[in-house]
Amino acid sequence: MTKCQFKIGDVVYYRPKGHEKILNQVPGGYPEIGAAVKITKIVDGDYIIYEGYTSPAGGIYWTEFSAT
Repeated sequence: MTKCQFKIGDVVYYRPKGHEKILNQVPGGYPEIGAAVKITKIVDGDYIIYEGYTSPAGGIYWTEFSAT
């Protein structure tokens, strides 16, 4: 499987593709759909942590974001 194509400091847009749209309601866990966020950390090469992320989970899978 391909590792994250983004790097720390990139601004990306949250574009969930499936069931993650429902999870958008989890406080601190997911940005608004279409929101721009700045990456602060990439966990295990796959999971994005962004400015303002407060969920105790380990990040959001990188394919849920796009560069535009």
